[in-house]
Amino acid sequence: MDHLAYFAPSCASRSSPLNPAIVCQWGTSCGISLPHCSFSTIKRHIREYHFGGDAHGWHDQLRGHCMWSVGGNVCGKEVMYGHFGKHIATVHTRSVYRRCSRCHQEFSRGDSLQRHQKHYCPAGRP
Repeated sequence: MDHLAYFAPSCASRSSPLNPAIVCQWGTSCGISLPHCSFSTIKRHIREYHFGGDAHGWHDQLRGHCMWSVGGNVCGKEVMYGHFGKHIATVHTRSVYRRCSRCHQEFSRGDSLQRHQKHYCPAGRP
């Protein structure tokens, strides 16, 4: 299963604000609205609501499977607990993506976008 195929366009499709609210899709019955799509907000929610906090077995270095569900399909990708927020924001909600203003290609990191625009953009440099 290609985990990149399972993303919800809810965050990426909104033009404003930069970090819009999302509904948690972890498992089958969460549905809690998160105030925005930041790594830390998503990680904090997953840790507190789905793992019971630090006292109940959460450790950033442990590995687990992403249970984010889109269209009834669970991602299932193995990820370190500490990276669940980044994985969900990058792959599923696409909330951290930046688009090249010249060719419209998307990048999950600002430095990747800058390097693309400086050296590789097929539309040329400004």
